[in-house]
Amino acid sequence: MNKQEYLESLTQDDLFVIIKYGLIGHAPSGVTVEDIYYVIQCNPL
Repeated sequence: MNKQEYLESLTQDDLFVIIKYGLIGHAPSGVTVEDIYYVIQCNPL
């Protein structure tokens, strides 16, 4: 899965896990904290 596909597929639960545990082991290489922040801004809870 590439970076864009990964970011588009994130669910609310996925975002909670990333916030709690971080990106290590959850995201493909190249995904940054800024990418996750942008996804959260675009998809308010």
